[in-house]
Amino acid sequence: MRSAKEAEKALTPFIDRVKALLGERVKDVRLTHRLTDTPAIVSTDADEMSTQMAKLFAAAGQKVPEVKYIFELNPDHVLVKRAADTEDEAKFSEWVELLLDQALLAERGTLEDPNLFIRRMNQLLVS
Repeated sequence: MRSAKEAEKALTPFIDRVKALLGERVKDVRLTHRLTDTPAIVSTDADEMSTQMAKLFAAAGQKVPEVKYIFELNPDHVLVKRAADTEDEAKFSEWVELLLDQALLAERGTLEDPNLFIRRMNQLLVS
C-alpha cells in the first residue's frame, strides 16, 4: 500500500495538466484531504478577498476586484480519479472544466455560463 506522499507524488503529472489547462483562470491547483464527499472546491488565501466580501462590495455598488481562486481537488474522489486517468485531451478538458464549474457554483452560487455547464455535464453523462 502506498503512503499518502507517494500517492500525491503519483498525481503530480495530473496537477500539472490541470494547471496548464486552466492557466491564469485560477491562482493555483492543489490536492486537498479536507474533502470527503466533494470532488473539488475553490478557496482563497487568507490575505485575499473572500467570495462573501466580494458579494458585499457588489451589493454596495463598489467595484469588485477579480477573485483568483485556488482550485483544490480531492484525490480520493471517483470523479477526480476518472479525470486523472483520462488520456484524451478533449475529454480531460471537459472533466476539469466540469469539476471547476461545480466548485465555483458551490462557492458563488452562480456560473458565468450555466448553459455550457449543463452541456458539459450532459456530454460526460452519456459518454
